[in-house]
Amino acid sequence: MNTTMKQLFLIVILLANVKNFYGQHIFNGASDTFSIDTLYTSSDSRGDMINISVSNYAEEGRQFVVDVITLEEGYWGTIYSASINDDSYFFKQYRNAKKLSQKTNVKFILPGYGKIHYDIDSDEAKDLGFKITGKPLQKGVSAQLSITLLNTNEVIYSPVFYIYKQPE
Repeated sequence: MNTTMKQLFLIVILLANVKNFYGQHIFNGASDTFSIDTLYTSSDSRGDMINISVSNYAEEGRQFVVDVITLEEGYWGTIYSASINDDSYFFKQYRNAKKLSQKTNVKFILPGYGKIHYDIDSDEAKDLGFKITGKPLQKGVSAQLSITLLNTNEVIYSPVFYIYKQPE
């Protein structure tokens, strides 16, 4: 075999086995054993509600965490993730850092936030609801939920939705 044939053969082998490499499993909406069934959002004067149903088709129970990814540039994904994970300590640190930054005219680093670990049994569907409160935005922020399955490191993304509140 000449060099071109060898290279073509290796590329075909690598493409055929791409799902077998650890950390390569990223899914939009579903994997073979876990899926986002429905996503419903609503917005009113009291806050934005994000409701989601997920299903585990695996033979064993699992744990997962939920984060928000904003599609615009900036740090709002971290702030929205802290909000849906009910991390009040994050917001205390965030407000203090913001005040100090304005006083000293020095930029600040966002603190880390805690994540809630959710359990789901085998062949179970689970409904989750998140409420985001804060000041209203004129234009919504486009976002997605990112669900990370902790036992396999699979990441599943929800459809894009809009958030019309800015947590404070």
